[in-house]
Amino acid sequence: MHTTRDVWTVGDLSRRTGIPIKAVRDYTDQGLVNTLGRSRAGYRTYSRDALRCLQLITTLRGLGLTLAEIRELTRIPAHTAGPRVSALLAASKHRTQDRIAALHAVLERIDRFERDYSAELTGRQPLWAGDAECACESARPSPRVRPYRRLRSHADSPSTVQRGAIVDDRQHRRSRTDRGTAGPLGI
Repeated sequence: MHTTRDVWTVGDLSRRTGIPIKAVRDYTDQGLVNTLGRSRAGYRTYSRDALRCLQLITTLRGLGLTLAEIRELTRIPAHTAGPRVSALLAASKHRTQDRIAALHAVLERIDRFERDYSAELTGRQPLWAGDAECACESARPSPRVRPYRRLRSHADSPSTVQRGAIVDDRQHRRSRTDRGTAGPLGI
């Protein structure tokens, strides 16, 4: 039997651990943290064991383990978990080394770009000058794709939605303003 001092709400756990309430609920829903049940008011209630579970989850997440890997660890007996934790830590280390290598490659690309475009980046030359394929060189803004645009038919029927419509924003705004249908900002 738990006394009221041993019963915690999700908010209590969140404040004690620094884990957002939504994450505590998610961990509970995934079976990583057990509840005592619900209070009379319908709140989830937890014991001190939940605090220890959340601290362990935080530690393992900090070591790079995924929630799926942590969930896997909950299904094996504690006295046999050591070798599996070791294997999961090795996998986490490998993933981390891969991410570091990818970030080093990004740094190398940045260094190469800065070297290749040093005159442009210092303002001595226009950036991408003379590149006919580059939209940045165009004096006129190019049309952009809008995910949804309402179009009226010729018979003033109800609006329909056309996906992927290409719209020149300046022309579209002007035509709405000319029709007197612009919003308060003229858009």
